[in-house]
Amino acid sequence: MPNPGRTVYAALIYLFEDENLGGTGYYRWKDRDLEENVAALQRGEADENWEFRPENYDMYRKPARYMTESNEIAELIKTVPARFNRLIFYWGGVPHSGSIVAPELLSTDVRKGRLTLNVFASVLPK
Repeated sequence: MPNPGRTVYAALIYLFEDENLGGTGYYRWKDRDLEENVAALQRGEADENWEFRPENYDMYRKPARYMTESNEIAELIKTVPARFNRLIFYWGGVPHSGSIVAPELLSTDVRKGRLTLNVFASVLPK
């Protein structure tokens, strides 16, 4: 839950060699107010409001998959390719997703998988 007066930042480091496992996509909500309202509803009364998205968005009625491009809810603004030991630092409120175009390459073996270190910081502005 957001903490008033604080700013959230996030960072990740790619800890894998195979760039084909995917980088990170950053998005812009097409209707930010609507998404914030839906998120607030789900935090408050999750059971009663869970069906809003499937009832109103086609993508929620399709099989689950990794988001790699723009859709009816969000516009892709940038994809950062994975590179071993690359650090990405960004505002924690920006919608983002692993940009995984070849999920069949993913593995639970940490020596071959898509291993990242993720860090979040909630800070008071000066």
